[in-house]
Amino acid sequence: MKQYPWEEAQFINDLKGLLKIRSVNGDCGPVSERAPLGQGIYDAIEYMLDLGRKFGFRTKNLDGYAGWIEMGEGERLGGVSPHHGRGAVLHRRGYRRHPGGPAGAV
Repeated sequence: MKQYPWEEAQFINDLKGLLKIRSVNGDCGPVSERAPLGQGIYDAIEYMLDLGRKFGFRTKNLDGYAGWIEMGEGERLGGVSPHHGRGAVLHRRGYRRHPGGPAGAV
């Protein structure tokens, strides 16, 4: 298993990559069998699973509804089940700039 390289710039870039995905429930693109909650939510799940795979973790996409990234095995298994959905951004939430964009972008 690889360790995430704790470099602030890479972490920020990975986070921005996630935030740029339009994954607001109800406004995230077409629904399909592969993406039952919308294409944006599917893309956000896959983005995080790809990061997990990049570092050697086992991953699983649960039919487009959720995913998991797993480390360890046997009796010593760890996992996190975060929620990556997000609410509407920009003016509706009082943001002065888009959290996934460059400084000053609105």
